[in-house]
Amino acid sequence: MNLSITRRGFLRGAAGAAAGLVVLKDAAAARAMAANETVNIGLVGVAGRGSWFCDLLSRTPGLKLVALCDVNEFRAKAAYEQYPDLPKFADFRVMLDKMHSQIDGVIVATPDNTHAAVSAAAIRAGKGVFTEKPLTLNVYESSVLRKLARENKVATQMGNQGTSSPAFHQALGLIQSGALGEVREAYVWIGGGGGKKPQVNKADVPCPPTLHWDLWLGPAKYRPYHTVWMQWHGWREFGSGNLGNWGSHAANLPFMALKCHTLWHADAAAKPRIRFRGEASEVDLERYPRWWTNRWEFPAREGLPPAVIHWVTQNAPAFAEVKQKMLDAGVTLNDQNQPSYEGASFHTGCFIPGTKGTIVASSHNMTFKFLPKEKDQPPPTPPETPRSLGHERDWAAAIKGGKPAWSNYDYSSALNEMLMLGNVSNRVPGEDLEYDPLACKVVNSEKADGLLRRQYREGWTL
Repeated sequence: MNLSITRRGFLRGAAGAAAGLVVLKDAAAARAMAANETVNIGLVGVAGRGSWFCDLLSRTPGLKLVALCDVNEFRAKAAYEQYPDLPKFADFRVMLDKMHSQIDGVIVATPDNTHAAVSAAAIRAGKGVFTEKPLTLNVYESSVLRKLARENKVATQMGNQGTSSPAFHQALGLIQSGALGEVREAYVWIGGGGGKKPQVNKADVPCPPTLHWDLWLGPAKYRPYHTVWMQWHGWREFGSGNLGNWGSHAANLPFMALKCHTLWHADAAAKPRIRFRGEASEVDLERYPRWWTNRWEFPAREGLPPAVIHWVTQNAPAFAEVKQKMLDAGVTLNDQNQPSYEGASFHTGCFIPGTKGTIVASSHNMTFKFLPKEKDQPPPTPPETPRSLGHERDWAAAIKGGKPAWSNYDYSSALNEMLMLGNVSNRVPGEDLEYDPLACKVVNSEKADGLLRRQYREGWTL
């Protein structure tokens, strides 16, 4: 018998008691609040993904928008019309200064380039912070945010919403209870790699008067405005590519289930090291390659054996081997090589084989299917799972002094560091690299170590 949990089931069960604790020691609220008190929110980035938060917060009990901030007044128009009476800002620093006493938490839904700068400023202001995925653009920024959040004792959350779904915790419980047997590897796949590099023509392109270009650039080095930079997802200086965009969701289940994040909280005497390597179709320091693969090797931790997490784009030569492994485990693939179950196919997801069974999960880990190793093997008993108020409301409960949210920075910063190490190795493909998660350092390559961080331009800081 197969066990599967669907997204529809998640939506039916999304309400309930607060989520349980992952690993985090003590998360404190930004200020003491009564359990029934409304959490006032400042939203930075109100178009694109931010528009989703505008709609969500208008119908979410216990959360109230009190300030809007966006550098692009044209794209922000719909949100500004939706909330005509709220204060509006172009600069998040001005918002934090003028609205300091009225804001309890900040949601960051800007392009990846400014996630860290906005989040760090909000933390230093003593506010709870919800940062959309990916947490940051690079490895070093994630390490800094984790430390800042601990020092300032604020409630945090990253926006990989599948973490709060019942399906995620059903799959997590099955893996950690031993239903899959011993697990030593996991695979994360994505439909494709980077796109074709657009040409930046030399002609001057006037910046729209509704766009605050300097603020849009944030910490990135200055360059004149051009429409091509606004396609920011594919540019390394502004976006994290598919590792940040989809990896934050799809790699979440294996990373948490295999307790990889505990290496970021290990005793220094243990000298934890993570070996990683990437392969790529080409090296492009500005854009992402057409295809690439990543391999992260984790040593034994928390009583678990060493394990490897693989990332592979479907157009990479290595995907043929992953496809065969899935077929051998009984995963059904459609004619686009996408796993298919419950009447749906998934261009992104994860595949976790064990000695007793396999789990294959969708892109956000909000649906999954369990496949037993032996046909006559009895199905595992679904474990009891923690109930969630919803990803954003769990964070609000943490601001009020409740349990840390499941994807708080102590966890999600480690997940993002792993993923952004992938964006390091696809710039130096073919090199075997070694990372110290406690020191935030590549210990065997100065070149790769230099790629963990970027130089902020004058006026910007973490």
